[in-house]
Amino acid sequence: MFKYLAISCSLLYSSSTLASNNLPQVLDYYPTCEYKNISTKNNHYTVEIDKNELLEIKYTDSTPFYSRYFEKVLKSIQQDALSEGADAIIIERITLRIISVKKIKNNEYIDKIKFITTTTNIKSCQNDIPPTTPTPYNSKGENIAKDKEIHLTTLAKNDYINIYKQAKNHLAPAANVTLNRAYGLSNGEPESSINQLMGPESVKLSMLDGSTAYVYGRTLWIYAKNSQIVRIDKNQSILNNHGSNMIEPSDNYDQDNWIIDGKIQFKDKLAQILSLEEIEQEGNDYRLDGKNNKLILYFETFSLNNKHETAEMLTGFSFVPRGNSGKRTSINFNEFDNNKIKQIISDKNEDEFILSPSQLANIIKIPNQVDSSRSEQWVIATENILLGINDIEARKVSKIRFTESLTRNQNNDEFMKTLKNYNIPITKSDFLSKNQESEDNFEQVFYRKGNVSLTATFESEDMNAQLIDLLIEL
Repeated sequence: MFKYLAISCSLLYSSSTLASNNLPQVLDYYPTCEYKNISTKNNHYTVEIDKNELLEIKYTDSTPFYSRYFEKVLKSIQQDALSEGADAIIIERITLRIISVKKIKNNEYIDKIKFITTTTNIKSCQNDIPPTTPTPYNSKGENIAKDKEIHLTTLAKNDYINIYKQAKNHLAPAANVTLNRAYGLSNGEPESSINQLMGPESVKLSMLDGSTAYVYGRTLWIYAKNSQIVRIDKNQSILNNHGSNMIEPSDNYDQDNWIIDGKIQFKDKLAQILSLEEIEQEGNDYRLDGKNNKLILYFETFSLNNKHETAEMLTGFSFVPRGNSGKRTSINFNEFDNNKIKQIISDKNEDEFILSPSQLANIIKIPNQVDSSRSEQWVIATENILLGINDIEARKVSKIRFTESLTRNQNNDEFMKTLKNYNIPITKSDFLSKNQESEDNFEQVFYRKGNVSLTATFESEDMNAQLIDLLIEL
């Protein structure tokens, strides 16, 4: 599930095209004299493919196909540089993503792509010393893939994308709930029946009580322990809003179309439900008891139309064995403290992050995986650190993300302690001071050195705003 598809391609252009119409030229080599750095730009360019030349997805390594479309992007880059008074451009990064595929008859065709670029606009200089250090991407657009992966988001021939398509196209079971079954599943049934009936999960988490949580969309949680289903929750997530928002909503499982015993539905009033069923009250919870299972019903208080009157309305349930207390467990996090991350953050000269065999063993032993948008997958290394792994066999990490807790409303001091442990600047002013060639873009700051790029997100655009998210891409 951690594999991405790599495309080896180079985009070829003539130098005369790049320098035509007095547009700034793209440099093949870094100048040997002191040039003026005007700005560094991080841009996304979405390009729709001409409907008369859609490329069948099995030919994704077609270099000429991408070349034609990147030429339009390159002209936009040059025009932007010209507007800033630059006469030369250094291309630092080009990443290609396929973001839309159209199905025609039995074949799939690429109809929308995105180029993500990092460029530096400069005022060039001249001297007699011949340049020898090549830029990351030359005037012919070469080295676009080189030894890097181009991450594709909807590519069917990729194993990971196949899983996404299976989930998207899976025929979900009816959202019927009784004291015997929920969504077609029952407590005590084999763990293997979860994927068979529900399709691929969005998130898979290891819990402290030894169970595994299979999460479908944001709100449907199915737990298995000792190879058997032990619990099904709806709307009672162990992730906070920050964590839930990382997960793409599911058309199949995030709809509040579930119905209990054919008559009780989402947002039915408590008074109405009490008139229909023999419900037992247990503390602040209500439950329906069956022979082998029970349903714990959860209510929230809502204001009615006149805003002065309120009502308790049904918002979720837990389907558990009758002898189960109904108490929820927590995520079992790995022990993870990596000095290599500190080194990457400190000097930004590292372009590879390889997990040690023991770290990989921990991740495999305690697999906590969050699929945020189906375009990227994150392994939860700790409560505040996520890892993007593009090659599980090589143990290679492509992204590192520091973020507030996904599971609880974390005390601000706790998150700050994690940042300090990794020598990460806490405020926007500190970040800009430590990374002086950063691009300040309101709440976000971008920085790039070599093959390492940082995207820091702050609470606001104020200089004293605190860091809430840091993405490191290698």
